[in-house]
Amino acid sequence: MYKTRAFRLIWIFIEKVGLIALSILSFWIIARYLTPSEIGTAVIILSVSELIALFYTTILTSPMLKFRVITPEENGSYFWGSLMLGSASFMLVCGIGALVLNDTAAYFMLAVGALSIPISLLGKLYICHMQRDGAYKQLAVRSLLSKVMGMSSGILLAIYGFGGWAVIGQAVVMQLVSTVVIMFSYKLRVPFCFDGHFFYTKLIKTGWPIALKALNWTAMNKGVEMILAAVSGSAAVGYFNVAKRVVDLPVNAITQGLNSYAIPVMSRRRDADTQLASFRTFFLSATKFSSFVVFPFFLLIAVAAEPIVLTLLGERWAESAPILTVLAIAAALATSATFIPAMLIALDKSQLTVNAIFVTSIIVLIIVWLLGAEIGAMGAAVAIFTRTLLLLPYNLAVAGMLLQIPKKMYLSTFAHAFVGSGVVLLCYATWQFTTGAFMQTLVDVLLIGTLMGVAYLGINFALNRNLLAEFKTFFKS
Repeated sequence: MYKTRAFRLIWIFIEKVGLIALSILSFWIIARYLTPSEIGTAVIILSVSELIALFYTTILTSPMLKFRVITPEENGSYFWGSLMLGSASFMLVCGIGALVLNDTAAYFMLAVGALSIPISLLGKLYICHMQRDGAYKQLAVRSLLSKVMGMSSGILLAIYGFGGWAVIGQAVVMQLVSTVVIMFSYKLRVPFCFDGHFFYTKLIKTGWPIALKALNWTAMNKGVEMILAAVSGSAAVGYFNVAKRVVDLPVNAITQGLNSYAIPVMSRRRDADTQLASFRTFFLSATKFSSFVVFPFFLLIAVAAEPIVLTLLGERWAESAPILTVLAIAAALATSATFIPAMLIALDKSQLTVNAIFVTSIIVLIIVWLLGAEIGAMGAAVAIFTRTLLLLPYNLAVAGMLLQIPKKMYLSTFAHAFVGSGVVLLCYATWQFTTGAFMQTLVDVLLIGTLMGVAYLGINFALNRNLLAEFKTFFKS
């Protein structure tokens, strides 16, 4: 069990870190050829398709991950139902685009981007089964191959002067290659049948609270970009999107990777009352492990935002640096709630946080509307940070209530990560103040980051000498 869990987590790590590295490389190259306005326009156009695809993916896939047994007929219902939904959505997007868009180039970008909806949905059934079976090596190879093909397409389009088409082309090619590879590499029986009752009651009816939650988050992000474009221009969207992407790449890779692993594990422990203690132990151990690893990583990004942006993207993107700092701090704080989505899905309690997410999303959009005209993209960053502060105590309270976790016990799971990171940052700030030295290049970031990491480990082992034993127990549990 220990070796199996470690092996699966290693392949999840390889996949997600590889995707982060490739995404950073492609975005670095594309951002050097495109202007903030070109990136901002392409992002807004592509967001329509991404929003629809995410909604359908979440509403259909999350319930499937919890089933103990999936029959071939259920596979067929999922596959053909998702194909019908994706095709109908593609035609709907193209039809509405023809009515509201006067720019021919923008319409064709919208139509090509909409192709990713049915293409992505076709492969989600296979991904769901591979996650259930623990085939993380195949998932990693598929993800990395599709990313290489997608980024190659995007980079070529950017180099040859196709502007925003680089962003659209990269996304569509990546989805196409991913779906084709996974359908041919993974053996799965998908009969030509469709059970409407199963599709509605077991998937849509069960998955809609989860999908609404995911849609709410994505819709908020896209709404932020659209409002920011209206009050501050597409260039502000470009600055915000660049900073947000630097944070979102590792955030999404880490949270999606860990939750894709945690959902099946938690689901197997949810049924019997006697399993509550086991469920709670795994949740707390997983939260402690993720906070220990991820929290200092985002704080380093926050501290090193300026050299990261200037070195990778150049002076034209300098306005993204302070935005990156604010978003990275928000991401660091959110690591304490990394496994709450998996816990809610496993317990069929996703609806508990829907209202809170909806209310805080409205607050975010209002803040962007009020501050965007005055401080541009920073207004959007402040809004995201505010939302994190509002949601965090609510999510922790929900988890504590469902799993009967005392507040002191819950806080202790990430207290060492917070304290250790705080002491390291205080030492760094003192050194910076006394010497007047600042990180200026990526080499500086790597060297100082390594020293901070060593100091962080030393502080945490001093605070808790059983840390290694606890993580080893987590892998074995």
